[in-house]
Amino acid sequence: MKNGKRLQHIVVRNLLGVLALFSVYFVSDHKHFQQRTGFNAVSPYIFLLLLYGWTVFHNRILFDRLYLQDKKAAYFQHAFYSSLCI
Repeated sequence: MKNGKRLQHIVVRNLLGVLALFSVYFVSDHKHFQQRTGFNAVSPYIFLLLLYGWTVFHNRILFDRLYLQDKKAAYFQHAFYSSLCI
């Protein structure tokens, strides 16, 4: 696989996005991260992971497959109910 094709793969792009998000957040959170213990230390990162997952789900599943294919009623219904889950 060429380098250009590797970066176009969806899994590679999402992993790079998550790593970039975590690294930027960790730089600003480094002092506070050392002071927290247990679940409090990792809970912001779990929230970021869930938020990133929601963004990928919304963009790939809801927006690309429903809204752009003129299924707007189903898009708004699924977006509403999935946002209630968050």
